[in-house]
Amino acid sequence: MKSKKNTVAACPSCGGRTLVGDHPQIGQFVNCRFCGEELEIIKLNPIILDWLYVPNDDIYSKEYEDELSLANKWEY
Repeated sequence: MKSKKNTVAACPSCGGRTLVGDHPQIGQFVNCRFCGEELEIIKLNPIILDWLYVPNDDIYSKEYEDELSLANKWEY
């Protein structure tokens, strides 16, 4: 029986050796087993991890719209 090789890469947050699986791919998501950070593979040779980018949709929240409407009342 052939043993599986788990590839590891350094977590950018804590420096821990994070498992990325047998066949890592660019764009693959992994979680650091030490700090729990959500990461993404951005380079394969050597394997480099970066923090997962999550777009911030809060900029168009109701609170922001309220602030805009108040600001518009004060325009002359």
